[in-house]
Amino acid sequence: MAIIVNKGGGGKKKKGTRDAWTYGIVGKKGQGKSTKINSLVFSYLKRFSKRWHKNGYNKMPRVFIHDLSEAESFKIFPSIEDAARKYGFKHPMDLVAAKDTNGNPLWKHGPLRFSRNRSGDIEKVHSVLSQHFKDGMVVFDECTKYMNYTLAEWMKTMLVKHRNAGVEAVYVFHELSNVPTHFTKGRAVNVWELFDTGEAITEANYQRYLAKFSQRDLIFQGWQELMKLEATNDFMQPHVTVYE
Repeated sequence: MAIIVNKGGGGKKKKGTRDAWTYGIVGKKGQGKSTKINSLVFSYLKRFSKRWHKNGYNKMPRVFIHDLSEAESFKIFPSIEDAARKYGFKHPMDLVAAKDTNGNPLWKHGPLRFSRNRSGDIEKVHSVLSQHFKDGMVVFDECTKYMNYTLAEWMKTMLVKHRNAGVEAVYVFHELSNVPTHFTKGRAVNVWELFDTGEAITEANYQRYLAKFSQRDLIFQGWQELMKLEATNDFMQPHVTVYE
């Protein structure tokens, strides 16, 4: 078990290998969650930048960011809407499913950001990713907006399948209390990044407040460390990394 205290700022990249992890990032608005995500994205792209598929394309370093909040921090990444338009695709997600003449992904490497939110877009994002996206990273920013305590089947699929597909997944929530139970049991989430959520979690109430979390004791230890830290003027506020 481990708890890492991060004192804000630009953040240091972890060394070592990580393979198909699930991240849960939790924090209220203005804490720098998207800045933290950017650091994870850049670290991932760098780590796998020299892995090549046997057919000659750069297999691993692809990152899909579902940017429902249209965060300013994510605007450094190219838009999948623009990329898909160049190929004449009717829907941006058609690019994720598309193959080249050799049967390899048409989108071969690099990050793409999808921020459009029309009727049916969210379900299509999850459906296409779970069927066609392998060997990369996906970020579901602001998934609190559509994920409740009971997940629809199309929401569960990516959570269940992504590791076998070689995909690292990042899910973003605002409060520990609104994290769906599918994320809180066993090792469904490998790493929790805890920012201040504004919740009143104490020694007296954490067993009840965090009852749905299998790792409630470890998470509360991380929460106690987080509450010792003071806010800064950095884009990314102090936070605590919790993992087993």
